[in-house]
Amino acid sequence: MHLVEFLREICSGAHRPLTAGFVCAAIGLQLFVFLSSCEPGGGRFGGPAGRMEAVRALPPPDRLAPRGGPAECCPAPRPPREPRRADAAWPDLIAQIGRSLELPQPADADIAREFYRYAADANSLNRILQRSEPYLHYIVETIERHCMPLDLALLPIVESAYNPYAYSRKQAAGLWQIVPGTGRDLGLTQDAWYDARLDIVESTEAALTYLRELRAQFGGDWLLALAGYNAGGARVAQAARRARAENLPVSFWGIRAWLPEETRTYVPRLLALSRLFREPERFGVALRAVPDRPRFRVVETGGPVDMAQVAEAAGISARDLYLLNPGLNRRMTAPAGPHRLLVPYESAGRAAAVLEDGGGRRPPDGGGIVRKQGSCPAARRRRHGPRGPAGGPGQSNRKVRARNRASRKVEDNQVPARCSSVPET
Repeated sequence: MHLVEFLREICSGAHRPLTAGFVCAAIGLQLFVFLSSCEPGGGRFGGPAGRMEAVRALPPPDRLAPRGGPAECCPAPRPPREPRRADAAWPDLIAQIGRSLELPQPADADIAREFYRYAADANSLNRILQRSEPYLHYIVETIERHCMPLDLALLPIVESAYNPYAYSRKQAAGLWQIVPGTGRDLGLTQDAWYDARLDIVESTEAALTYLRELRAQFGGDWLLALAGYNAGGARVAQAARRARAENLPVSFWGIRAWLPEETRTYVPRLLALSRLFREPERFGVALRAVPDRPRFRVVETGGPVDMAQVAEAAGISARDLYLLNPGLNRRMTAPAGPHRLLVPYESAGRAAAVLEDGGGRRPPDGGGIVRKQGSCPAARRRRHGPRGPAGGPGQSNRKVRARNRASRKVEDNQVPARCSSVPET
């Protein structure tokens, strides 16, 4: 029976007018919802109908969560990493990550929207994967060592697009975009010489430690831990209390109405990436292959060294050395340490030999700058006071004020206050 005839028969039934009225109202509401979701202009993942198509393309959760919230799937045992044969090329790390992703994949419109955004601009995503090559192998190995989901290896794509020098408006820095306060809480050094938030090794360990702490705080829920990484644990805990007061499930999907707008997008964005990396061929996306091989080694320097001189003496690209050591603000290791460099894996032997012979070594003060006696910032302030040379109270010389600000900034960043006694040559 056609739908129109069915509606006519039900709505004209005189023997059950009350029941027929309720049935007509319910069917009319369902038709309105269906027609409103099928507007023209859909296409492949485009427009409202396309978004619904993208949602249907995502796998449903394995089981329904209580009160309608999506549930976490029980992660399958992680397949072992593919070993490299002696006569073969390195295996593709991207494909191995895709086979090992564990976070749940609920059918959600926000995930579908972010999924389409990445799938529609595969060139940009492949440029990010190209930037990730020096770091991805180390990050994957570190995540596996801590028995954490490999989906977290995709988090720097969301955070910094794998740019080791990335800074945000909120002063977050590095691959993992750690803000100064969180960095101090995690024991990361931040001074004029060295910012551990940009250090590849230190920041990765700190970010994973922070994520483990957040997961423990929120009862083992990785999605709440990710929301806390973006918005802060206190903000997520407050949203969880409000959801509990409304008898809603304490999950990301239950509390997201009380989260900041950025966080409501942040978690679906990572889940969309995870979905795309699982089956890129299904959606016509060709992801760049990243060889699963070590890209750097840690070499002890024994003291302050200049990276440019080490690179020149060891025959290493200075750019490669800078990209592996973004935490060194002055392109040299800090006087107070850490006295180590990350160097390209193939060049580690040459770099170690250069450093053993004293190549690139700097004086203990780390500056290597010969100043005229009495010309350092501390000596100028002792002679002239904090406002610079005598020029009357409230002098308006812009250059003098700028110089004094720079001097105070240098002193606050722990540059040695005692001047060099070596005269200028």
